[in-house]
Amino acid sequence: MVRKRPADPWLRVYLADALFRADSVSGALAEGKKAARLDPGCCRILPELGSQLAITGRLDEAERFSPLPRP
Repeated sequence: MVRKRPADPWLRVYLADALFRADSVSGALAEGKKAARLDPGCCRILPELGSQLAITGRLDEAERFSPLPRP
């Protein structure tokens, strides 16, 4: 579905979550950042996923999920 609607930021949020749950942290980060670039309101997925990593003690990985600065 994302291939059909690549400019839909919320589809990218859902994909980021799915990738994270499948333990593809780098894929989740990439999709989360794409979503945030398309719609700054979608940047909330980044700290949410980062906090999940922090809970499990993966702080180095969690740090990469800080929200993008606003232009």
